[in-house]
Amino acid sequence: MAETMKGYVFKDVNDLRLEDRPIPTIQDPRDAIVRVALSSICASDFHIKVGAVPSANKDIILGHEFAGEVVAVGDACKKIKVGDRVVANVETFCGECFFCERGYVNNCVEGGWYLGHKIDGCQTEYVRVPIADNGLELIPDNLTYKDVLAVSCVLPSGYFGAELAEIKEGDTVVVLGCGPCGYTSMMSARLFKPARIIAVDRHDERGQFALDHGWADVFINSKKEDVEARVKELTEGRGADAVIEAAGKDGTFQLANTNKLIRFYDGATGLKTGSTDSAKYCLSATAEREGMELIAVVLKSPTGQQRFEDAKALLNYGFSTYALLHTVPEELFPAIPVVLGETETVQPCIDPQEAVALVQKSQAGGLSQSVTLAEQVEAPVSTGQELGTLTLTDAAGETVQSIPIRAAQSVERLTFGTMLRRMLSAAFFAG
Repeated sequence: MAETMKGYVFKDVNDLRLEDRPIPTIQDPRDAIVRVALSSICASDFHIKVGAVPSANKDIILGHEFAGEVVAVGDACKKIKVGDRVVANVETFCGECFFCERGYVNNCVEGGWYLGHKIDGCQTEYVRVPIADNGLELIPDNLTYKDVLAVSCVLPSGYFGAELAEIKEGDTVVVLGCGPCGYTSMMSARLFKPARIIAVDRHDERGQFALDHGWADVFINSKKEDVEARVKELTEGRGADAVIEAAGKDGTFQLANTNKLIRFYDGATGLKTGSTDSAKYCLSATAEREGMELIAVVLKSPTGQQRFEDAKALLNYGFSTYALLHTVPEELFPAIPVVLGETETVQPCIDPQEAVALVQKSQAGGLSQSVTLAEQVEAPVSTGQELGTLTLTDAAGETVQSIPIRAAQSVERLTFGTMLRRMLSAAFFAG
């Protein structure tokens, strides 16, 4: 075997080069080395080329769709052996983690989309496949490399789109985009027995190709027709039951939800992910349990998966360590005299929304209360006016929370007329 090979390398945005690279070797006992017999170009490769996939590592060989022959395996490989004809799985996954056990192999803690994205891919002569027992599938003897090449990525991508659409028998399905993924989405949609499949594209020849092969029943050229109006016309005004977006235009990756916490973290309410070469992988996440909402912020994480693990760790720490304590005064507050008021006193109270303290769970049973109230207050008094403070302290005497005590009602200032009536009333009853 030669020591070097040719590889199609992503150097930078719009900078692809054919370079000599060392033939890969086993780096992990689960690895396999495959001699590439046939490969294809995915739209994702193009997206990397133009800079639409900021998570792609530079200076790697592109490509993840291929079939070939196994030439070396690690000691831990059980299914795959030297000499096997195999087709690749676009996803690298361990098969044992939380996500893999639930069928979300794209979120695997050890993988996801790796080949041609994070590590060297298949646009070359030899490729190292991590966790090969899961990343490679054996090709039956009666099938050629050409027969199975689409199994690497484009066919399962189309099927996944159809599956996510939750197509039911008798539905009207609209597929936006008559490219490879659009075609495989239509093929897959047929399996769910829809009443009709409507293909949408800007090129007549692509739409006609779908019609000729029986993948679509109707074609709409979006440059010539109003797609919404035409779909409503075909469905008696109801519209489509399922829509699969397979156009892959600018913004597709930005619109994709990379949120792994919303689906899998108990209490997750939202988050924002992002990544750039300089900022690395960042995340802000929110979660709520038992009325307590926490925010976790992760910056400059080395990997996309690590940011989620770090966010979970932060949230888990917060929920396990802290709790909300709803403070109730130990005694009813006495009324406070009002000087020159229409009424002689005002009742202090605590707003329930303010009577909440964030405390460590270990402190919750050892807190004490102290109350400071004004001896008197001069009118006018407005509702909600601060009249004192309820202070929570821990065993060490440190202040945990200060809660304002407020006026429960307003008290108008005493007028001359009211004062005169009071004096006359007092004199009358005294006499």
